[in-house]
Amino acid sequence: MLGFPIIIAVLQTALFLFVFKYETPKFLYIRKKRRICDEALSKIYITNADIDRVMSKIKAVTLSQGAGGEAGWKDLFGRTYITALIVVLALHCFQQLAGGNTFMMFSTKIFESAAKGDHTLPLIGTILAGLVTIDGVFSFSLIADEFGRKIIMTYGTLALVIFLLCMAAFSYFKIIMCQVAGIMGCLFFYSLSIGPVTWIYTSELLPPKGIGLATAANWFLVYGLIFLCNKFFTTKEGIASVLTVFAGFTFCAFLYSIIVMKETKGNFDIENKLLYAPKDIRLAALTSPVITPKQQRCEKD
Repeated sequence: MLGFPIIIAVLQTALFLFVFKYETPKFLYIRKKRRICDEALSKIYITNADIDRVMSKIKAVTLSQGAGGEAGWKDLFGRTYITALIVVLALHCFQQLAGGNTFMMFSTKIFESAAKGDHTLPLIGTILAGLVTIDGVFSFSLIADEFGRKIIMTYGTLALVIFLLCMAAFSYFKIIMCQVAGIMGCLFFYSLSIGPVTWIYTSELLPPKGIGLATAANWFLVYGLIFLCNKFFTTKEGIASVLTVFAGFTFCAFLYSIIVMKETKGNFDIENKLLYAPKDIRLAALTSPVITPKQQRCEKD
């Protein structure tokens, strides 16, 4: 069983060493490695016009973040990013309280509770859960740029609430096949919506230090939930109760996506980074001489 992960790890290392060996163009530009930055951009874009356009965006973002080129901790908790940071951290809380990662951790235990002594069902169910999760993420990658993050988040979380409530009822009454179908539906819509949307939204709204802080908060919530849920995933009543609580928090995430979240699809990077910034900061950055509003409109057209 260990052989396959080792092969994947070796392949990944080889790709990073010999194929995807460049840092991001923005990082290279900030570190004043312009030649390597141009080489990296030439690997991604074909025409000089595309390269120049991307460079103008990189310069605009760098200018908006000050002379250092990258937002520091003071900037993160300042007027520019503090609202975006709060929005993202709340989204990470909802992501974990929707229960997707908890399902994956305890899927075998859930299936054992429903199997009534059948040792085959837990194994098959866990394998199917992994495949359904992959299918959900792949489906998200196909529709993310078509529908946008906000719409996918809104409808995906609503569907997830329905499946969570059904799953709670199926678990309580031990309707085995419906319980298996319910958890597959939960994992699919979690992986289609709030699972990946949270990470995409985080990378679009926050600078690197903010992403690191959000990631740390996310993992803290993961381990906290696993610790709390461990004693509940042993009886049908415990499983049903936890799933009902998850459904409640997911419904809050549904309302949150409607009321608080703003669409990022189609925006420039600088527009997303300043999406929740005060109006004066947005205007100052977007009207900088590096890239003017007129240039932005022409690029969008």
